[in-house]
Amino acid sequence: MLEANLVDRFIRSVRRASPIGLSKLAYEFDYSSGRVDVLGVTPTDELVSFEAKVIRWAVALHQAYRSLVFSHYALVVLPARHSRPALAQRNEFERFGVGLCVVENQRSWVEIEPARSLPIMPWLTAAARDYVFESRTWPLINS
Repeated sequence: MLEANLVDRFIRSVRRASPIGLSKLAYEFDYSSGRVDVLGVTPTDELVSFEAKVIRWAVALHQAYRSLVFSHYALVVLPARHSRPALAQRNEFERFGVGLCVVENQRSWVEIEPARSLPIMPWLTAAARDYVFESRTWPLINS
């Protein structure tokens, strides 16, 4: 499976039933320290960043953690069949405040809840929020 396929499966599953209550989604938000695979906005106007990786959960964990400079929540997205090593490192996810979302077939669920963060770059939070609302976004079925 390619990372792009995982992101597509994740988007389709979230559109059916968002495991964390999102109202809008957008692909690939670029910022000075990297790029977020999927960026979502909750009904309470909070930002949620998602970093998808097929296998390399530790890389995704650090990328997701970096996105907390502008996001309120960050999660790693992994396919179910490759999630066991990440789940065995639950303490690392909790230490960084990053959640873990697992995708299997047409559904996704949160295995490790993310901690709420207070973004330290509010100007970047505003830019990310604008990106979601101004770019091609996907309204969610359950919103």
